[in-house]
Amino acid sequence: MAALAGAQPAAAKDAPRKKKLDTKGLTDTALTKRLKVPLSSVGYLVVDAKTGQVVASRQPAGLFTPASAIKVPTTVAALSILGGKHRFETVLLRTGPVEGGVLKGDLVLRGGGDPVLTTDDFAGFVKALKQAGIRRISGRFLYDAGLYPATPYIEKTHAQTAAYNPGIAALSLNFNRVKLKWTRGKEPESLDAAAYSKTDKIEIKVDFLTFGIARQNRDAPHGLILHRDGPGYKWLLIRRARRKGEIWLPVKRAAYHTAHVFQKFAAQKGIVLPEPIPGPPPKGSTILHRHKSDPLPRIAHKVLRYSNNMAAEMVGLAAAHRLVSYPLSIRASAVLLSSWMKSKATGAAWTGYDVHNHSGLSKDTRISPAQMVAVLRYAARQRYGRQIYQDLLRPYYVGGGRRERHFPKHVKVLAKTGTINYVRALAGYLTSRSKRRLVFALFISDYRAREVAAKGGAKYKPMYVRRWMWRTRQLQRGIVRRWALEY
Repeated sequence: MAALAGAQPAAAKDAPRKKKLDTKGLTDTALTKRLKVPLSSVGYLVVDAKTGQVVASRQPAGLFTPASAIKVPTTVAALSILGGKHRFETVLLRTGPVEGGVLKGDLVLRGGGDPVLTTDDFAGFVKALKQAGIRRISGRFLYDAGLYPATPYIEKTHAQTAAYNPGIAALSLNFNRVKLKWTRGKEPESLDAAAYSKTDKIEIKVDFLTFGIARQNRDAPHGLILHRDGPGYKWLLIRRARRKGEIWLPVKRAAYHTAHVFQKFAAQKGIVLPEPIPGPPPKGSTILHRHKSDPLPRIAHKVLRYSNNMAAEMVGLAAAHRLVSYPLSIRASAVLLSSWMKSKATGAAWTGYDVHNHSGLSKDTRISPAQMVAVLRYAARQRYGRQIYQDLLRPYYVGGGRRERHFPKHVKVLAKTGTINYVRALAGYLTSRSKRRLVFALFISDYRAREVAAKGGAKYKPMYVRRWMWRTRQLQRGIVRRWALEY
């Protein structure tokens, strides 16, 4: 009896733990009803990583908008085509001899599609110039970005003023964005504004951009600025903008911007270069300096972790260029990589698979849960240098930590998220409570909510989006938590 009495407190202590791990309220019906999300907008597929056996599914062949989750097929294709040892190269070339500190010829900055080139990297280029005895040049300062067609944006239908929608070129810098800082005076037209190309260590003023005050107090994306293309590449601040502030702006002329910042960086180090102009390296050019990026797996890890659109587009363009060896637009390269993926990732019908770019910044891209799972299963069979694909993905929280110390510690989710206009996505790998390894893709595409918000106008949309995003975040986490605990 004493032993029995001693066992009772332990049993009582364990009771709430079992209750906390209960999944009764995490069924699809219960979650969508409580969170007011149409069940018809949800699609997913969960399969056993080893056997491919279907563990759970809902509309597995349905077509959904993946948002940034499309960066999974992009990085898988790039790693497989370019290889785990691939590094992007940016090259500085010269023509002519050096006499008395003057290069009697041209200097050329040639882009190789490096998505992570920063101003900090220019130190190596300047060092090479100094070692060659060059303090100025008598010829031209050329920049060559002919590897890919240049574009002033990733997606035309998105805000042209948004930093996540910059221009793309084979010669790009600091993720193709600049920091605008402004102060407005008491007079209506008074404005002190400047843009800076920034890293954590270096800040360089971008002189070719100009700024002013918009004549009309009309709405603008993000409520801050309007962009007016043409002479001077002018940005207009709307009249109701706050007196002082700063914001990231997208770079529109990526290649010229990179050469401009290089020119100013070199000037700070005592090397005078003329105004940069576009052009290929002249015949007889020799390499003065070659900068190599980090290996591709490290770059892919950053693309997946930070979901940078510019870097994803550059990586996708590089993979497509390797396949055909001539310049392709973003759309054409996305179609080419889609065809390549269909030939490699088996186990799914590819009807309806339609990718418009490499970053997911398009509401028209479509993919099914079964297609995404096929991509992830293909990636799981590959090795990229010393890396396996799942280790490039970011951990996704479904339980445990300080709030749930009783939660099984071995439960682990490594996945890529995606969010865009009334769309939420998650795709990756899951180790469940039973230590079973699973591959999954989960999409929520609420097209009806998008239509309702669009009809409601600008005042209705922001509030609705915030509410929708919160509800679908809870729905997504609840579904994945159920998988983690039940399978």
